Amino acid sequence: MPDWLPGDSKLHYYEMKESEVEQAKEWLLLYAELAWYTKKQTDPFMFEYGKPLELRKITVQTKEVVDSMKNVKLDNAVFYISFRTRCGVVCKGVIRRTRDGRPEHLSLEAKCFM
Repeated sequence: MPDWLPGDSKLHYYEMKESEVEQAKEWLLLYAELAWYTKKQTDPFMFEYGKPLELRKITVQTKEVVDSMKNVKLDNAVFYISFRTRCGVVCKGVIRRTRDGRPEHLSLEAKCFM
């Protein structure tokens, strides 16, 4: 699981546009909450107190060069999500989404950096 975006290989990363973020907002907020939970899982009050989260910048790691979200393969992807909590804390979440081809199978791994 990567820690954060490497600075050199921008060709395999796609930064989502605001309109694309709006279309996928429910999923992206779920991913951001999962990352936030990894930091605050020992204190449920602080986890809830930080919500709602405000999405800032979302980058998707791809296996090939893409110029549009339509061309991004999302079955196996890594999402780099920058978000702000209600308290104003800026966080970076890394969420790896993997699927094995079966419709019912989805795996999510998450990390959060403050």
